Amino acid sequence: MNLYGVINQNENGKLPFPWELETLLLFSVTAQEWRQGRFTSKDRNFVAMINCIRNHQHPVVDKLKGTNDLVNELFVALGSVQFEAQEYPYYKLYRYNWYFSFVNSKVNMPEIFQQKLGSNYKKYAVLAMALWIILCNHSYTVPQKLYRYILSQFPAELTHLTITRDEYKNQLASITTCIDDYAYCLRPSYTYPFIQEKGIVYLPLPHLLMRSVTSAMLYRITQNDNHLANLIGKEVLEPYLYQIILRSGLFDEVYPEQEYIPLGHHGTKSRTLDVLTRKGNHYIFFDSKMYAPRRDLRIFDQDAYKREIDRLATNCKQIYEHIRHRFPSQYNPFLLQAEINPDDIYGLVVLREDPRILIDYIYKKTATLLEIPYKSSEYKWLCRHVGIISLADVEKYCFTHSDLPDHIYGGQSRECLTDFWLTEAVDSGAIQDSEFKSFKKDILDDCRRLFKKCAGLGLLN
Repeated sequence: MNLYGVINQNENGKLPFPWELETLLLFSVTAQEWRQGRFTSKDRNFVAMINCIRNHQHPVVDKLKGTNDLVNELFVALGSVQFEAQEYPYYKLYRYNWYFSFVNSKVNMPEIFQQKLGSNYKKYAVLAMALWIILCNHSYTVPQKLYRYILSQFPAELTHLTITRDEYKNQLASITTCIDDYAYCLRPSYTYPFIQEKGIVYLPLPHLLMRSVTSAMLYRITQNDNHLANLIGKEVLEPYLYQIILRSGLFDEVYPEQEYIPLGHHGTKSRTLDVLTRKGNHYIFFDSKMYAPRRDLRIFDQDAYKREIDRLATNCKQIYEHIRHRFPSQYNPFLLQAEINPDDIYGLVVLREDPRILIDYIYKKTATLLEIPYKSSEYKWLCRHVGIISLADVEKYCFTHSDLPDHIYGGQSRECLTDFWLTEAVDSGAIQDSEFKSFKKDILDDCRRLFKKCAGLGLLN
């Protein structure tokens, strides 16, 4: 762990990766005790177990060998356990603080959060960040008394982040009962980083703290409540996307979703995509989706995989119809009323979480839905002008004021039609967004005040 994420690129696999430790934890929780004591990184048994996990091949992988689906499905499974762990933690904390602080006439997120999770979101963020900072100091052995004191300052938050060992086993059994799935499956630790056993609370995988107080919390408050999930998607996620794009200053014009009357509909109003932007003579539209990949994608479930492609292709079809047939003939809110070249219009589906399904599969399904011949000129237009990106991709460009428009229409970033969109590295240290910097300072100031209390009690010695 470090202050910028989890993975040190120089390690090159010499140490266990986070997802390998996550897999080992699943076995450790479910197995009988082997011995008392602790492992060190040089313990031969520990090394042997990590190598066993690293070298294990899921039976489905063997089954798919030699097929075109192998790389795609393996990439989806690997991405589900690897990509989120490598996101810049401060971006995630800012995003979810914005969500859970949002209030308008239709939704009161602080009230919902308090009802579901017994506290305000900022306290969860400070708890996670304080522990994260301490554990990023690899030269410092954290004394038990310091852990105990910090956790004592967040009793309600600790309760909601803790699961008993028996409950952990039950949750894991509801996800999968096959140990072959352990390397990829959803982990209860994503939601509950603390595990209670025989009166002791453990934090076996500190790197999951950030996940547990960000993406996992949105799952928790919307679980089994589709109405609330749809409400949050419409009233909270859409304004967030609009705000960060507007504040970035990267576009000449930015508009939120607009109402318009389609041709021939006699007064019945429809809505545009969520965010409409212009940079020069290029028009880029963004559509936010309250989307999370199905958990069975992680364990090579073929039906889940096909349904996911269908779902994403339907989103792309919607984008295509707007930018190809409705704009600008049926609506055009922009001040610049010049002739618009169809080749200068782009539309992007913005996902809360990207499943990393190879986009070629999605384009082919979209073309089928639109009845566009594969490899036709119109199919090439679809691939070059309709894309799928994650919200994290948009954030890294907007917060650093990097040239998002140019990376979308510039062409150099997607030389191949099947390349992912927005894959370029962006320096998270070059942040320009003032609201984000203010939030980061506020969280770190709260952590400093907590550490000052610890120092006053002699706990940092």
